[in-house]
This record gives sequence, structure tokens and C-alpha cells, in this order.
Amino acid sequence: MEWFLRQQPMSGVAAAVSVALRLLPLWLLLYQLPVCLAFGTPTSLERIKQTLTFPDSQTGVTVHLVGSMHYNPHSIARTTGIIKSYGEAGDLGAVVVEQCPTRWEKVFELHPKGTLLRAVLDNEMQAAAETAEDFGSPLILGDEEIETVDQRVRAAFVQTTKDLFNPLGGGWKDILVDVQRAYTEAIDPSLSRKGGGEGNEQYLSLVDLLDPSLLLSSPVSFFRYPLAILIKAPVQGLALLGILTFLTLNGPAELLSDTSTVGNMSPFQFAIEMLEGAAAFTLETVFVARVFLTVLLVDRNEVLARNIRAECLRLAGEASRGGGGWWGKTSRTDKVCVAVLGMAHCNGVKGLLVEKESRV
Repeated sequence: MEWFLRQQPMSGVAAAVSVALRLLPLWLLLYQLPVCLAFGTPTSLERIKQTLTFPDSQTGVTVHLVGSMHYNPHSIARTTGIIKSYGEAGDLGAVVVEQCPTRWEKVFELHPKGTLLRAVLDNEMQAAAETAEDFGSPLILGDEEIETVDQRVRAAFVQTTKDLFNPLGGGWKDILVDVQRAYTEAIDPSLSRKGGGEGNEQYLSLVDLLDPSLLLSSPVSFFRYPLAILIKAPVQGLALLGILTFLTLNGPAELLSDTSTVGNMSPFQFAIEMLEGAAAFTLETVFVARVFLTVLLVDRNEVLARNIRAECLRLAGEASRGGGGWWGKTSRTDKVCVAVLGMAHCNGVKGLLVEKESRV
């Protein structure tokens, strides 16, 4: 394998391209694959970028999803500004954050409000909670328990391994079906007849991801997010970074970036090395795609949507008791349920909440 060879120095441009290609899968996983939004339905420029506002299909309560790049200063400012605007207008009904009790407890244990580490690891979830507290709004931890997520990830890795070694028994087909279904449900619900309500719904897309303010702030995220993982779970964090870095350093880009090695190879050797690198990269992609899309997106989207729907039901019920009507039918509420999520969750969660025949 080429990674056992002593490498010759590369030119500056080749080295930069190599590093970018090698680390791409690592960053995509760490940042919940926000680039997947590039393949979504084109979006209107009229709405606020990285956000989706729509009525919940079951209650009519307005839901405002605020998509974020975790630990990004632009996302933090946008989250705070939106919650504050609803609070000052008296329309803030509830704030849901992409956290579970275990993770939230860890956050406040390691960097509570007012500490130096809180400033270093400034993030949109704590900013949302602190702003909601200023207006006396309920804070809802809407994500699936991390313990359950860990169990699902392990099970998904085991099942994917079995399926990869069972092509004739339908294993490869099962992987493909899972990825296709998850893409439709989580990335672009407009492709599904059920997701998308009346068929003219807006979803996040490349326009949201390429917002200059978001991109200019992204280097801060690249520093804070890995640092937060290492602080909160040092053993798991180092293991994850080590595994993903090893995989990314040994894909096709490793060979192509070293022009001196390529020049000394015969065409046959070059073909073999490329096939080995491509095979490793393909296996990595299969595992990441299935586990990420099914466990870290689709499954958690249903939990997030269910908890947002529960708050909509509560707000609609309060409005009906105050107005004497039956919730969701004859009464209306001006209260808004704001949910702060990673951008990769927004399309799937909205797709679930606008379905007429909802699963949540």
C-alpha cells in the first residue's frame, strides 16, 4: 500500500489540494453533512436564509426552524436575533433545541453561563436557551437520547458490514434502498408526495449554505466543534478523529497527490493502487452514508419533529382554553414555536411536520 512508502515533498498547490480532499469526508461527518443541502430544491431569496417558517399541519401553529452550522458566530447571532424578535413582540411560545438531557447536562457541567470556556465554545444552543430564559419561554430538549443514538449507530455499522458481505442475498440492495429513502425523507422531501404539504413548500438549499456571512464565520466552527468533542468525550473523540483521519488519508487522493510516486509506477501498478484506494474510499462512503442518513438524520428527525409537534399541541390547547374553542379547529394562536437545529435536520423535520398524514 502506498501509505507505507516514504513520501516525497509535494508542491504547495498539490499539498493544499491533497489535504482538502483527504479531510473532506471527516469534515462532512463532523458537521452533519451540511453540503447535502446543495442537492435540495432551489429556495426563494425572500425568506431568511438558513430558516424555514410554516404552519404545523395538525395544529396550525407557526413553526420557525432556525438552521445552524454548529458553533458558527453567524448562526449564533441569527438564532439570538430571531428568538429575541419573537420575545419582544410577545409571540414566543416555546424554544426547542437539538439537545437531549444527557448532552445538555454535560454542556452545563463543562461550560456554564459566565465561564471562560462558555465564551470559547460559544454556541447557538446555549445562546437560544439563554435568550428564551430572558423572555420566560419554555425550553424543550427535543433530540433523541444520546444513549439510544449510540446503540443505533453500533447496530447500523454491524448491519452494514453484514450487508456488504451479502451482495447475492440482497445486502447491497438493502443499503441502496435505505440511502435512497433517507435522502428523500431527510434531504429533499419535495421528492416525496407525502413530504411538502401542498407541493409548493420551500426547503433549504445551496443558497443557504453559501451565505457569505455563514462561510466567513466557518473557520471559527472548524476550531470550536472538534475542540468541544475532545473536551466532552476525549476518548471517543480521539478515536473518531483517528479512524476518520486514517481513512481519509488513504483514499485515491493520497496517490494522486504524490507525483513522484506516480511517475515511478508502471500503468499496472498505478491501476492496482487506484483500485485499492477507490475501494477503501467507497467502503468509507457506504458506511458514512447509511449510518449518517438513517441513524443520525432520519431517525432523529422523527424524534425532533415529534417533540416540536408536542409543543404545537400545547400552544394550540392553551389558545383554545383561552378562547373557548376546540384546539386546532376554531381557535388560533399567535405564539410561535422556534426550533434551533443543525441545518441538515431542517428539511426532514419540516417534511414531517407539513405532512397531512403525519407519522409524528
